[in-house]
Parts: sequence; C-alpha cells; structure tokens
Amino acid sequence: MGARSGNNYLSALKRLNAELWIDGERARDTIAHPRLANSARAIASLYDMQMERPEAMTFRIDDGGRAAMSFIQPASAEDLRRRARMTKAWADYGCGFIADTPDRANAVIAATAAAQQLFAAAGSRYGDNIRNYYLESRSHDWCAALAINPPVQAAPPAAATGLKLIEKSGAGIVVEGSLAAGGLAAIAEELIVLPAAILEPGTPPAPALAFAVPCNTKGLKLVCETGSIEPRGRLGYPLSSRFDQVQCTAVLENVAVPWERVFLCGESADAGALYAESGAAAHAMHQRAINGLAKCEFLLGLAACIARVAGSVGPTSDRIGTMAAIIETMRARLSAGEANARPNKWGIFAPDRDALDGVRAMSSRLLPRLGDAIRPFGSNQDLSQSDRDDSRLAAFRGLAWDATSSAMALRQMPREPILDDQASEATAGASDDSALASLIERVEAFLARPD
Repeated sequence: MGARSGNNYLSALKRLNAELWIDGERARDTIAHPRLANSARAIASLYDMQMERPEAMTFRIDDGGRAAMSFIQPASAEDLRRRARMTKAWADYGCGFIADTPDRANAVIAATAAAQQLFAAAGSRYGDNIRNYYLESRSHDWCAALAINPPVQAAPPAAATGLKLIEKSGAGIVVEGSLAAGGLAAIAEELIVLPAAILEPGTPPAPALAFAVPCNTKGLKLVCETGSIEPRGRLGYPLSSRFDQVQCTAVLENVAVPWERVFLCGESADAGALYAESGAAAHAMHQRAINGLAKCEFLLGLAACIARVAGSVGPTSDRIGTMAAIIETMRARLSAGEANARPNKWGIFAPDRDALDGVRAMSSRLLPRLGDAIRPFGSNQDLSQSDRDDSRLAAFRGLAWDATSSAMALRQMPREPILDDQASEATAGASDDSALASLIERVEAFLARPD
C-alpha cells in the first residue's frame, strides 16, 4: 500500500478494536469516543498531507512505489533534510502541540533496521526480524507508538512496572507487566517496545526485551489516564480540542509475541550503545527538536499578534525581539545539525547530536519565557470591555489561554529555568512586523481553519 490517507488510517483504527479503557469503561469505538475522536482526526490529517503533497511527503522505493517520508533511511544529508521538511510540515499543522506523532517511531525503526547487525549479534533471526518489521511497517504505513521497557532496578513510574519474560517456546515468547506508552498509544495500530537506553548509575546491563505487537493483541490493555481530557469546544480550547492526547499505560497480561516480531529477548545488552550506534537516538531527537521549534515559532507568532492588536497588554512587545533572535539561532543550529550529518557504518546519515542538544536546550528554556509573555493576555482581567467585545481579540485571548494555561499546555510546558533577559544589539530590529509576518500569518491561518 505504501503511504496512506487519513481515511485509511481511521478505517483501520475502527477495525482494530483494541482493548482500550477510559474512566473504568471499555471504549468500543475509538474514533467516535469524545476523548479520542479529535486527536485521531488530527493524526488522520497528517496522513492526508501525504496524499496532497506526495513529492514532499513521500519517497520512491525500490519497486517504484512511494512510501511515507518518515520511513526514509537517509543515505545523504539531503535525504535527512527532506525528512526534516516533512516532519516540520506535520509539526506546523499541530502548532507543535501534538505531543506524539507517528514519524518519531518510524524514524527509530528505520534507523534500527538499517543497523540490523546490532540485533543479529544476539541471534541472527533478530536482525532479520527488525529488518522485516521495518519493511512491513513501511508497506502498511502503520501508526505505531513507542514504549520503553525500564530496567527493574530503575524504579519506573508508579503506573508502569516494566515487563517480565514469562516463557519462551517454539512459537515465540510470553511477557507480562505494564509500560508507560505515551499519548499516541490510544489511537495507534502497533505498540513497539524497546529497552531503556539509560540505566541508573552502577546498574549492570539488564536482560533486553524488544518486540512489536498489534494494539489489539490478546492480553494487551491500553488504560487511559483518568480525566486527562474532557470534551471541549473550539472557541475556548482551539488547541486542546484538536490536539490533546490521552496519556496511556500499556498493561500486558500473558501476551504472546511470535518470534518474527521479537527483536531481542533476554540477552544482556547495552541499549545505550544500540541507540547510539544505530543513530536511533539522534533521529528521535531530531524529530523532537523540529517539533519544539514549531511550537516556539507558533507562540512567537501569537506574541506578535498580541503586540500588534493589543500591544498595551503586558510586557509582550519589548521582549519579542530577543525571543525572535533566539528562534533564529535555533533554526541555524538545526540547519547545522542537518548539514553536518555524517554516515554511520551502515551508510545512514544522522544529524549532529551537539547541534540538536543546543536546539533542545534552547527550546525547553524559551518556551516558558514565551508562555510568560503571552499568559497575561489570556486573562480577562487585563482587557477592557471594548476588548472583550472584539471577536478577533477574543479569539487571540482564547488561544493565548489555551496555549499557556490549559491542562494540555501545563503538561507540555518544560520545567526549565527562564533565560536571562539579555537583549543584544543583534536583536534590535527583530521585533519589526516584517520579520514576523509569516509567523503572524500562521497564527491567523490556524484560527481560520475549519478542521
């Protein structure tokens, strides 16, 4: 099939009928459930972009067909940039607020499959399995959620105890336990389990488990966080109502995994080296950095809209120049990370980790600052009655509140120290509307979107 459409994804999700529990009740129709429907439609819209823009969102494979660009195994820095442009288009669609999208898992699977020898070192079939799973995933364009199996010694979150290997047989393995599965799992088709990359200091390598199962596998329950999302209207929650995802715990009770879907089983493995040598960690970080940039850009555009429409509200206007300059630096570092990509021993290009670390650090520190600049505008007490009567201003106010103070925003906001308020001469002209016009247009286009 190759790259899919949104309707194909939604139809497959409905047929899947995974065992999904919300507020103590089984959700029988995922795509119609009020706490899941909007986030499923958002993912469907990402898949629709592949149909609408095939040259930008897909690539040619050996048989002449097309596959989703997120599955590309970059053979050059330009391939990496092509995937980055596709990832950025997806991130911009969600304004950086879709916490988990399928491209992250796809990039990780593509990288590990190219480095199949790392798995084959524990057994030849494991190398074949990870390669075959990648090809099957690419062929179906599955929506997959990643779950990391923590070592027993690492004290995982209370809701996730980690997995235990119960049995090996000629047919496969049986596992049980629970894992934090993130926000995509409730609306995913596949669950991919990988070992933790980082162990506690002094912890010896733990027996590694890596495998993939369909989300409707017998014994697999997806238990959604209670009350994490409530039905919301577009007027007061323009971002949350579209993009908020229910956090999930995957509970596995005697789940049977056939050998062809097992990538590691019980072997003591240095998972940190596996991620580093395959480039999977760098590719996952690349996706996160791009999403962080998209969110920063959207919030900066919103701050610029606020300054232009109601500049007297809060200390927004005089800080835009500094924040715009920081975002320009983030873009430059991201470009440098892609330009300085180098091939690993399997010929797959990964972005430069140092540059990505810089983008991630700047993003996590800039986001709270942008929130501080925008948040006062989201409060009614700062607006006059005439301002409240202005529908355009009301739309910006609602967007400002949802982007900085809603439950979704607070969950996603990094807990990082704020950057020192040091504006340099280089930022003096950055607050001019002409430099921010495209970001202002992005915010206004979002508010006008019918989806």
